[in-house]
Amino acid sequence: MKLFFISMILSVSLLACKKDLQSQTTITKEPDKQEKVIDSLLVDINKDGQPDKVIISEKTPSANRTIAVQLNNQNTYKTISSNNKIIACSTCGAQSGDPYINLKATDAGFDLVLEDRVYSFTFKSKDIFLEKIDILTTKQTSEGIEEQHKIYTPEDFGTLNLSNFNDDILLKLNNHSKQVSLPVQQEDLDKFEWETDNSLGNYNSKLSLEKYGDINITLAKNDNSDDVFYTLFTIGKNGKIIDSLKVGYADDGYPESDKRELTTFSIDKNYAIILKKFDRVEYKNVLKKTEEYNISPNGSFLKTK
Repeated sequence: MKLFFISMILSVSLLACKKDLQSQTTITKEPDKQEKVIDSLLVDINKDGQPDKVIISEKTPSANRTIAVQLNNQNTYKTISSNNKIIACSTCGAQSGDPYINLKATDAGFDLVLEDRVYSFTFKSKDIFLEKIDILTTKQTSEGIEEQHKIYTPEDFGTLNLSNFNDDILLKLNNHSKQVSLPVQQEDLDKFEWETDNSLGNYNSKLSLEKYGDINITLAKNDNSDDVFYTLFTIGKNGKIIDSLKVGYADDGYPESDKRELTTFSIDKNYAIILKKFDRVEYKNVLKKTEEYNISPNGSFLKTK
């Protein structure tokens, strides 16, 4: 009986000691055990001579990936920073491909390489901070594909750690472009300075138009072929596309053909979008019909006529 009570007292004492030790230790949340590890990198981020870890994981193929940074303390790894907003899902890239490329160790920390941009991170003040964004854009020229890089630093986006990164920073950077005032007509588009950009699918340049309330409006252009075509996009505060409307294009035939259909557009100062559809008859454009659209408060294109 005495042995039983002594055993009980020792057990209670050990539990109390364990609880006290836990209260004195900072416990950092580890990555979800249910997440599948997609990629990882060993790199001495804090320069203490021990290899730390950067891990990319996902819960499902349709969900955003998570990037987590773990510091090594005598072969015990603790997550100090993570984010699930930077890396989109495995089919969320261009042409439904995977936007994630790889992780790369650098002298300052590590690079997160995506299909059209590179994020550079470094360790300081016991946290992981964004040091640079390198955004790649491409343009088709007569000599082939021309690559251009836009570089952003903390002077552009401020002090930003990995955990607090969100889509708003990219939206703010994109909004550095000068907005074009309304009204806009298709025949006047050549006078504007188009921004080279391939982030909107099959388009290689864009114009930022006046905002519609809190909604950003982008006119995208593809001039890689004989027939140039245009599409309007509405984009929310989070930088995600709300809706799109094809506004300028040719349907049938070659540019020199006598048999084809053409659509041109204009946008008035109140964002009434007018599409004019023509048939080409004896090499003359004959107006067939007119369609009108406006933009709803939530950013959808609505046909009104």
